[in-house]
Amino acid sequence: MEGQVPPATADKAANEDPSPLPPPPPPPPPLALEPHRHRETYVIQIPKNQIYRVPPPENAQIVERFRHPETKPKHPCWPHLLLVAGILLLIGVLLGIAALTLHFFMNPNEPKFVVSHVIIKKHKSTSHNQMYEVSLKAKNPNGKVGIKYEIGGCTLLSFKQRTVAKGKFSTLYQQGNKENNMRVMLEGLHAALPRELAKSIGERKPKKRISLAMAIYVPVTMSFGFLNLWSKEILVDCKFKVSRMGEDRSKSKIVSQHCISNFMN
Repeated sequence: MEGQVPPATADKAANEDPSPLPPPPPPPPPLALEPHRHRETYVIQIPKNQIYRVPPPENAQIVERFRHPETKPKHPCWPHLLLVAGILLLIGVLLGIAALTLHFFMNPNEPKFVVSHVIIKKHKSTSHNQMYEVSLKAKNPNGKVGIKYEIGGCTLLSFKQRTVAKGKFSTLYQQGNKENNMRVMLEGLHAALPRELAKSIGERKPKKRISLAMAIYVPVTMSFGFLNLWSKEILVDCKFKVSRMGEDRSKSKIVSQHCISNFMN
């Protein structure tokens, strides 16, 4: 019969979906890579004996060190103190030696003088004044410093605060710790002797001792070897008593005396 569909064909048509399925969506485009960027892969190999599920004991020790930092024992400072003390002591000794040397050279002791004899040499001619001869002992108490008595010294002899004679002082170079005998000639300022002095000459056994005074002014130069240190003036003041006056030294003796020497500024 026309117009009828065969059953097999009808079943096939019934099973087919009258509306076709839509096509699947296209796959997403691949991500664009950043230009000029290279991807690198690193492989790290760790030995099995170093892989821990718990922190290694060394970490605990490190933590304990941070919690309780060890205080390093302080080094004793005694060696440094002893070194500083030794240096200071050495400097002190050197300064002391320098000070003593400077004091030794710049502040020597004055020479010491002692009167040995005083005699009167009488001239036969009355036109000449009397001459006085004074014998001295000069001692340089300085060990290494020499004393040079320069030209220009003056000596004055006084009796009862009146100058009776004057003269020049002898020039001499005196080494350290040396004692020298010196003689000074003084010329009387008057033709006639003072009465008491003239009377003492004629007496065999004078009852009264004669008091005299002598002043010495002399420029000196202190030296050490060939080096002249400095120059000063010395003033020597001597007061002494003699048993009698005359030309005989054995009879004219110094009974007592006191001499002072000072450097003049």
